[in-house]
Amino acid sequence: MTTDKLPLHVYNFWGKALGSRLGEPTWHPLAYHSLDVAAVADQLLQRDRNRLARIAECLGTEPDNARRFLVALIAMHDVGKFSPWFQAKSEEAWVETLGRLGLSYACPPASRHDADGFALCEELALKDLTDPATTGWSNNDFSAVWAAIAGHHGKPVSENDALLDAFEDEPICLDAARAFWTDVRALFEPLAPIARPSLDARSVLSWHVASVTVIADWIGSNREWFPYCEPRLTIAEYWQAIQPTAHEAVAKANVLLAAPHAVSTPARLLPEIADRLSPLQQHVAEMDLPDGRSLTLIEDVTGAGKTEAAVLLAARLMAQGHADGLYFALPTMATANAMYDRLHTVYQRLFADGERPSLVLAHGKRTLNDAFTDSILNQDAAPPDDPDQHDDSAATCAAWIADDRRKSLIAQVGVGTIDQALLAVLPAKHQSMRLWGLAGKILILDEIHSFDAYMSREIETLLEFHAALGGSAILLSATLPEAQRTALAAAFRRGLSADGKAKATEDSSDAYPLMTVVSATGSVPHPLQTRKDRHRKLPVRRVPDFEAAVDEVARKAEAGAAVAWIRNAVDDAFDAVEALQARGRELVLLHARFAMGDRLDIEEYVKKQLGRDGSSEDREGFVVVGTQILEQSLDYDVDAMIVDLAPIDLVIQRAGRLWRHMDRKVRPVAGPELLVLSPDPKHVEDAKWYHQISDRAPYVYDHHGIVWRSGDVLFDVGEIVTP
Repeated sequence: MTTDKLPLHVYNFWGKALGSRLGEPTWHPLAYHSLDVAAVADQLLQRDRNRLARIAECLGTEPDNARRFLVALIAMHDVGKFSPWFQAKSEEAWVETLGRLGLSYACPPASRHDADGFALCEELALKDLTDPATTGWSNNDFSAVWAAIAGHHGKPVSENDALLDAFEDEPICLDAARAFWTDVRALFEPLAPIARPSLDARSVLSWHVASVTVIADWIGSNREWFPYCEPRLTIAEYWQAIQPTAHEAVAKANVLLAAPHAVSTPARLLPEIADRLSPLQQHVAEMDLPDGRSLTLIEDVTGAGKTEAAVLLAARLMAQGHADGLYFALPTMATANAMYDRLHTVYQRLFADGERPSLVLAHGKRTLNDAFTDSILNQDAAPPDDPDQHDDSAATCAAWIADDRRKSLIAQVGVGTIDQALLAVLPAKHQSMRLWGLAGKILILDEIHSFDAYMSREIETLLEFHAALGGSAILLSATLPEAQRTALAAAFRRGLSADGKAKATEDSSDAYPLMTVVSATGSVPHPLQTRKDRHRKLPVRRVPDFEAAVDEVARKAEAGAAVAWIRNAVDDAFDAVEALQARGRELVLLHARFAMGDRLDIEEYVKKQLGRDGSSEDREGFVVVGTQILEQSLDYDVDAMIVDLAPIDLVIQRAGRLWRHMDRKVRPVAGPELLVLSPDPKHVEDAKWYHQISDRAPYVYDHHGIVWRSGDVLFDVGEIVTP
């Protein structure tokens, strides 16, 4: 059709105006952009049936009715752009658009079209125009859903930010908005009645709706996928015409879900270790899975294979339809890099043959990781449908996902730092999109014991949201305190209770190793055995002062041992390096203050020298001095270790790197022994007791009572017995 057959006052509003491009006009009609975004939302909901089912459950209606209702409203997400003040933001577009209608151009005041759109709800009578879907709803019920859609720029909207006077001065703009909504509403007939949602259901629904609107708007705003065009089609005609484009755009964004593989056996997923599974891994392979969302807490000794057990459990949950993907959240960038290296060659085994899910690395310095940057697909390339066209062992990530960390959690498999996940429950812009990315995934949190009280509370909130939105979680630790386990389980149960179906039954155990499974039917402990080569009595000996510690390191290195000294503060590590170099020792220093590129190089060098494949020649006399990076970030093994006194769980964690690879045949020392640099807990003269080993450590671990108790018990017992 030509524009002379269209209602000019609707089609002459611009929605996107980013300048000229060969073969395209300089602006894109607002009506068309709105339908671009709605078509993407429709594709997202149609292709993600599990998520649509959860949304429909919140609405108490059939999935198809829920989809049409929400997509119709999402088509109105930019209705605030009908404001003359918004239109005046592009003087060039104004001449071609509203200038034709006789409206005079004026320099616009600062305005937010999302806030204007939210405030227009009553003016446009949106609730009434969705009848009979919302006949039984209150204004507050509808407003909660509409606010989630209007706030598509990643933060809540308020009527206080709206400039509705502009609509009153130019009634043709409000008429255009009404006419557009009338035509959009006709696209989604018939809408069946939807029961009034409960407060809990409405709260959960609002997060789902906000998330899909943000993602749809981001994809629908991509000019590469949705080129600007002249207003030559009616709304109904354009809606039909844009469907193939929306389908292709969603494919290129790589947000369509790859199908999980139906087979989740150890032989298929972990062929390298399938014939020698640990008791934990064997239990995970054989256990009965809970029905629906679940939290699994795994507590076992260092080296018990918790990571592989988590992957195996995730695969089983995905194969049974309980999840669509996973996100591994770790304490540091170093641990995230290491986990990415472990997963990027095997993650495709989680999915059906020929599928091509995105694997993303999510942290602030990921562009320095060559393996990740090499995996990014071209922006215009969707994963090939033909399995013969790609290498199944290669990791890939769509460029659209990789170009912004806020999109990272949308990838079907993610590895990153815990902060990227926690931003989903903090007042950060686009938090709803992060929640969408996590919902329906298995959230795997490693080293869960390593977070302080503040972060632990944030993690509890994350678990509550995750359960409420339909996700499952797996938590891993070697040293999880019982109180923390209880708090984490309670948080997940609160999320399960959002739909009123979870039971409060709970059974606990003080066994170790232990797996605890929390689901809608309650909490069930599973006491476990650990692998025989993890059973050990590790002698512990106190080293009284700094000079004695230097002597121990130098003596053991001279004997050919690979030695690690883990210090509590970076400047303490500097002191150790200076003292050892004065003794003529060559060594490696590793801490978090290095430039990231240098730090990654040092980490790789340490893993090469002290990793499972390191040779006896490489290890001989090798000394590494570092901070908490050596505590949990790297997979390495040393013959001798000295650590500064720290809280007991961290001392145990550090000790896990001492004789970590139990199958190593050649050791220059008779047996493992953990040396702990510590003042004598039996002689405490004043509050400066902990300062005797360092003036800096007391500021790193400021609960000195816990530190003192750790040393007192540790040296009284004289050994660490595992499990």
